[in-house]
Amino acid sequence: EDSRTSLARSEAARSDQERRLEAASSQVAAMRGELASLNARLTARDELLLKHVQEVEAHEVQVLRDELAGCRAQLASQTGAQAALRQCVLSVAQWLSPDALREAFSYKEHHLQGFSTSAEQHRA
Repeated sequence: EDSRTSLARSEAARSDQERRLEAASSQVAAMRGELASLNARLTARDELLLKHVQEVEAHEVQVLRDELAGCRAQLASQTGAQAALRQCVLSVAQWLSPDALREAFSYKEHHLQGFSTSAEQHRA
């Protein structure tokens, strides 16, 4: 009877270990499933985040390009206006030269002395 009892106990212990092993195996399989699901969700989230970052970058680059184009247009406009103003100033300076005034109004030299001095100072 001792050997039968010992054998029964041994059989019960082995059976108990098998149940624990099967339970642990089921838990490991469940954890693996959860881990795979979590990994899939993280991958999907990372893809969405990357897409969002790329869209934001593309938008910001376009905004900067638009601002650059606006600055270039403004610079071209100001450069044109500056050239026109310079041409106008040169034209006025030519018309206000003592020789031009003398010819236009037949002024005498002594009338233009004060004007020509101030014109020369202005050009300098």
